[in-house]
Amino acid sequence: MSVERDPILIAAAVARNFLHGREARRLPWRWDGAIAALGLARLARADSVEGDRWLEACRTYLDPRRRSLRIEMADHCVPALVAAELQGVIQAGSHLVEATTAYLRSSPRNRLGALNHLGHRSWVACLYPHSIWIDSLMMYVLPAARLATLIGDRALAEFAFEQPQIFSAVLQDLPRGLFRHAELVDRSRRRWTSPWLRGNGWAAAALVDVLELMPRVHPARVTTIASFERLMNGVVERQTSLGTWCTVLDDPYTYEESAGSALVAYALAKGARLGLLGPDARAHAHRAFRALTARVRPRPSGLSLSGISFPTIPGPRWMYASIPTTHDLGFGVGAFLMLATELAASHSAERDEGSEHRRQ
Repeated sequence: MSVERDPILIAAAVARNFLHGREARRLPWRWDGAIAALGLARLARADSVEGDRWLEACRTYLDPRRRSLRIEMADHCVPALVAAELQGVIQAGSHLVEATTAYLRSSPRNRLGALNHLGHRSWVACLYPHSIWIDSLMMYVLPAARLATLIGDRALAEFAFEQPQIFSAVLQDLPRGLFRHAELVDRSRRRWTSPWLRGNGWAAAALVDVLELMPRVHPARVTTIASFERLMNGVVERQTSLGTWCTVLDDPYTYEESAGSALVAYALAKGARLGLLGPDARAHAHRAFRALTARVRPRPSGLSLSGISFPTIPGPRWMYASIPTTHDLGFGVGAFLMLATELAASHSAERDEGSEHRRQ
C-alpha cells in the first residue's frame, strides 16, 4: 500500500522509533514534549492496530503522580492540549486542565491584551519583558480555546478568539501575509523581521485549529479566516520544488526544515478539509508529506525523521539559518504525526464525499 494512501503506517513507524528507549513519562513537561504527546494522541485515534499503545504513552505522560504542576509561561500550557484531546477516552489530565485554565484566566495581560510569552515569574522573562511571540498562538491561544470549549468557559473562549487578531495586527506585516517571530511590546523599535518557518507553522496550525472551534457567527471569525488565508497563500508561494519549506521562508539559500514544513502542511490539509482553503491546498500538503517521508530513515525500531532544527529564540536573520538540525526531536515527530493523521482524515472525508455523490 502506498504512503499516500496510508500515511498512518508511516506515522506508526515513526512513533515506534521515537518511543524506543524513551519513556513517555520523561518527555519534557512543556511545549516540546507536549507536541510529541499531542501527535501520539492524534495517532491513537487514527491507528486501529496500535492505538492502545499510543494511548498508554499519553496516559503515562499525563500521570499526575509524576508531574509537578508549575505553569508559569505559555510553553507550560501545551500539555493541557493532550489532556483535552483525550477527554472521554482515558481518565487522565483533569488536574492539568484545572491548573492551566487557572493560569490562563489569571495571568497578567500586556497593553495589547496578550500574554507575555515567557510569563512574569521566571528569570528568562527578564530577557524579553512584555514580548509577543508568534509561538504563543500554539502555546497558549489554542490551549485557551480548547479548554474553554471543553469546560464551557465563555470568558476564556472570548479571550482566546480575540487573540489571533492581536497577533495578526502586530506580527503579520511582512509581504505575502507571513508572520515575524516576535516583538517587544514596550520597545517597538526592536523588531525581529525574519519570516521563520517553524514560527509560521505554529501560527498556521494554531489558526486552523482555533477556527475549527470558533462559532461560525463569532465576530472575530471573518478577520481570523482572512489572516489564515493570507498566511497560507504566502507559504504556498514559498514551497520549494522538493515540497518542503526553507527555515527562513523568503531565503531559498537556507536549509529546508522538517518540523515547520509538517506544521504548514498540516494546516493546508486541514484547511482544505474544513472548507477554509481550496482543494489545491490538499495537493500542496501531499507534496510536503512525500518530501518528508523521503527524509525518514529505517532503524531497527522503526523510522527516524531527520532535518528538525533545534529550539530557537527570536534573533537576527542569520541566526535561524545557523541553528543546527538533528533527528527525532519531540516537536518535529509530533508535527509529523499530526500531518499524517490529518491526511488520513482528509482521505476518509474524500472517500465519504465520493460515496455520497455516487448515491445521488
